[in-house]
Amino acid sequence: MFVRSELWAMEPNSFAGLQEFARLWGASGMEVEPRQLNRPAYRLVGGGVAIMQIRGPILKTRSLFNLYELTTPEIRDGIRDAVANVDVKSILFVFDTPGGAVAGASDLANDIAAAGHVKPTAAYLEDLCASAGYWAASQAQYIATNATGLVGCIGAYAEVVDSSGAAKEAGLKVHIIKAGAFKGAGMAGTTVTPSHLTELQRTVNAVNDQFTGAVHRGRKLSMRQLTAVSDGQLFVGRDALTHKLVDAVQSLDATVAHLVGRGSRT
Repeated sequence: MFVRSELWAMEPNSFAGLQEFARLWGASGMEVEPRQLNRPAYRLVGGGVAIMQIRGPILKTRSLFNLYELTTPEIRDGIRDAVANVDVKSILFVFDTPGGAVAGASDLANDIAAAGHVKPTAAYLEDLCASAGYWAASQAQYIATNATGLVGCIGAYAEVVDSSGAAKEAGLKVHIIKAGAFKGAGMAGTTVTPSHLTELQRTVNAVNDQFTGAVHRGRKLSMRQLTAVSDGQLFVGRDALTHKLVDAVQSLDATVAHLVGRGSRT
């Protein structure tokens, strides 16, 4: 249900909240049956603007944490449909998300970037757009947020727990039968060695390079500007504008109007 060793691009407090929620839900013994959402990926408003909501944890598959939200493959299908729909003149992505799993985030970002080569695109960051959410949003041609919007938290991470001490106290010894030095690293009850951590750090760094590279291209930041915003910080409203993470601090209606104007010129 909740893989702790997976790679994440999520605001840390939100990640901790999901962990606690997963723990409590698991203790309850209740089961969740993932369901297919019976709703369109976007709605078409005046001026031919397709509005696509991207809310909650961004995950590749449906789980307890995104029962009523679109998965990244569903969002991507919606993007392609909007691009092909002749009634859609422009696309607005409305984000309110703490981020999510690294899996699927890069593909979503790439699809948003590709859509911008066909039709005008914009992202509206409504209150929170962090980590994997900003990874995707940064590929829109125009980005706006509200005055209290929390933007950024650029970076990737993984959590690995060394539970060998707890296993020893319980009188357990875990044996990993493996082929390869790093197979089974981090499994419950085993010791996490310095070499294991070094290898995991290498993987996190590689993913983070993909993340920051996308922001660099999407926002056209200099390396100095990119470094200043790539340490996991969240920037509020006008601070996000100062650091060029967004193009405007304004309302959703103003962002729709901006797109209507651009769509009418295509």
